[in-house]
Amino acid sequence: MQCYACEKEPEQQCRRCGRSYCEDHGDNLCGECLNPASAVPSPTIYRGSLLALVVGTAIVIWLLVAPPALPGDSVAVDGAPRVAEADAAADGPQPANPSAPAPTPTAATPTPTAPPLECPEGTTQQAPGCVYVVAAGDTISTIAERFGIGAQALLDANGLPDESLQVGQQLVLPPT
Repeated sequence: MQCYACEKEPEQQCRRCGRSYCEDHGDNLCGECLNPASAVPSPTIYRGSLLALVVGTAIVIWLLVAPPALPGDSVAVDGAPRVAEADAAADGPQPANPSAPAPTPTAATPTPTAPPLECPEGTTQQAPGCVYVVAAGDTISTIAERFGIGAQALLDANGLPDESLQVGQQLVLPPT
């Protein structure tokens, strides 16, 4: 066996490429691996990396200029803003024919009367039902537990996207 660069007896083997070399053609690595030109990536790798960088930059710019619509965002249709389908579905069922007149009660069918609403202690009665005013230290889960309702039901009844609350905020308690 001989040095890759000369006819001398090799003293070491390169850890990187496995070539055998003498003390004149390397230290810890062979002379070829120590050559600065061997650290430059191939043109194919360089062009591929550059292309990936350009494509990634183009995608980021496109997302900044025209971000996708998220649930709950207003969507303009023919210049008129409307609520996205997810919010419209939360409003409840819509009548099949909105132009049809609502049925009117007749004398033969008595209108049922709701029993008077009794609100739990610590709440007040208002038009939509019982209302609780958020105090310092309250969380959705502690309020829900206090009044025996589910935390998600409390969020849904108030149209809250998350569990963040503010002191003084009024929360409508859903019926139990």
